[in-house]
Amino acid sequence: MKSIYFVAPDIKFHSRGVLNIYRNVINLNKLGFKAYVVHLNSQFKKIEWYKFGKDLPFLKFHYLDKLFVINEQGQFIKANREFSENDIWVIPEGFPMLFPIFKQHFKFNCKMYMYAQGWSYILPSLASAFGGQIPHFNQIGVDGIVSVSECVTRYIKDIFGVDDSFFYHLPNYIDPSIFNLEMGTEKVEEVVEDEDGNLDIKETEKAVEKKNIITFMPRRGIESQYQIALALVDKKLKGSWQIKPLIDLSEDQVAKELKSSKIFIQISDGEGFGMPILEALMTGNVVAGNAGLGGVEILDGMKWSKISDTKDPYEIYDGILNAIELSSTHDEDKKIESFNYLSEKYNEKHYLKSLNEIFKQLVA
Repeated sequence: MKSIYFVAPDIKFHSRGVLNIYRNVINLNKLGFKAYVVHLNSQFKKIEWYKFGKDLPFLKFHYLDKLFVINEQGQFIKANREFSENDIWVIPEGFPMLFPIFKQHFKFNCKMYMYAQGWSYILPSLASAFGGQIPHFNQIGVDGIVSVSECVTRYIKDIFGVDDSFFYHLPNYIDPSIFNLEMGTEKVEEVVEDEDGNLDIKETEKAVEKKNIITFMPRRGIESQYQIALALVDKKLKGSWQIKPLIDLSEDQVAKELKSSKIFIQISDGEGFGMPILEALMTGNVVAGNAGLGGVEILDGMKWSKISDTKDPYEIYDGILNAIELSSTHDEDKKIESFNYLSEKYNEKHYLKSLNEIFKQLVA
């Protein structure tokens, strides 16, 4: 049976991109394929910030430093095993140097595909790997691209002039059992008066409601603009809203924080698919920010506050205040409508169907 090798970076913090690679391997093995996560260093073992539970038996690993002899300078000296021409390598867009190493140095006959979860790393990664030059994919041995986003696909087509036959669209999905509008209940204490006029404290359970909280995920290279804008917002609102960063949290933790907030700020110069935007909309938030290219397909038709110039802290400030105003009319019916639409468009059923169809083609 053909082996499928998914290269994954050795990242210790929470990364949706790495988690997607793991899930691809798990589901390919469930579907009857023979798939592996390939980390760079065998000391890494596997990510520890996500519990895979019953899926763990389907998560199989290889390591580049075991598959190859690699010297102290990071050069690949020789392969420690034979790779079949029927094998398939899937390499993230941030590791373009692996394509010519495998194809030209080791004379790989197997097919190699780029896994494009984003767009902003592609040109810088190519330039860094090839001495400032931007080679065409055909020159370095890329046989095709597995893309998770319509926007990423369009970008690559426009920049490199490749046609539709070069792409395999593998849609992202979101788990509606985690990211949803179910707020749950909480216990609260209230003062009650009995028939005799005596006061007592009674514990009751009531539905949790969204609070005046603005959440955001610090993103690529715009921390200073965030700090200035959020300081201005805090001064303007005089503490009536809480501003909370979401840093290195699990999916469950992110969902819990988003469920409690009303506004989510998403500003990025290089968003790939825009998963944070999707998670925020699914949990009933009004989004303030820019689409970041990768969020265009998600925000289409949604209520949101657009911030065009992410370098201008005053525009970020105005965008957040506008989102607060929009949140006052963001009723339950609109939240439910958005949730139903997005959970159907980005569901696991579509993802699994595409995953199965794509890799049936690739291993044929």
